[in-house]
Amino acid sequence: HYPFLLTAGNKVVGFLVAVAVMYFDKGLPMPTELSEQFLRPIVHLQGVATALNIGLNNYSLMLITLTLNQVLKATAPLPTALLSTVLEHKSYSWQLYGSMVVLISGCALAAWGDLGEESLLGILAACGSILASGLWTVLSAVLMQSGVKPLDAVSLLFVSGPTCILTLLIFFFAVDLPRLMNAEPGEHR
Repeated sequence: HYPFLLTAGNKVVGFLVAVAVMYFDKGLPMPTELSEQFLRPIVHLQGVATALNIGLNNYSLMLITLTLNQVLKATAPLPTALLSTVLEHKSYSWQLYGSMVVLISGCALAAWGDLGEESLLGILAACGSILASGLWTVLSAVLMQSGVKPLDAVSLLFVSGPTCILTLLIFFFAVDLPRLMNAEPGEHR
C-alpha cells in the first residue's frame, strides 16, 4: 500500500549488499575507490531513472490491473530503442522498428476495451515507468561501457544507490506519507 516506501527499503538493502560484496570480493573496487564516480551527472540520472522505473511501476499497480500493467510494459522495447539511438548513437533496422510497431499495436488492441475502466493516473504512472525503464537500460549500458573506468554492475548499484534512495524518499514524503497519516487506525498497517 506504500509503494515508494517499500521500494526505498528494497534499494537500501541492495545498496548495503553492494557494499558488503565490494568488501569481500577482491575483484571489485572498494567503495572508497569510486568516490570520483559521484561527480558524474549521468550516475545520478541513472539513479533517478531507477527510482522512477520501479517506484512508478509499483504505484501503477495500486491503480490499474496487473494485466493492463503487463500489456503496457510489453511496449518497453520501443522507447528503449529510441533512447539508445539518441544517447548511444546506435542504429536499428527498419525491420526491428516494424516488428516493434506490430507488437505495440497488438498491445494497444489487447488493452483497448479495458482502458475506460482503468485509472488514467495508473496508466500514466505505468507509461512513466516504461520511459524510465528505457532510460535506465540505456544509461546503465553507457556507464558500464564508457568513462575512464567503466563500472561493473555492483559498482553501478553502489554509486547510483544514494540518488535512487533519495528520489524514492521524496516520492514517499509526497505520496505515501500523506496516505499513511490519513489512514484509519488498523488500516494498511
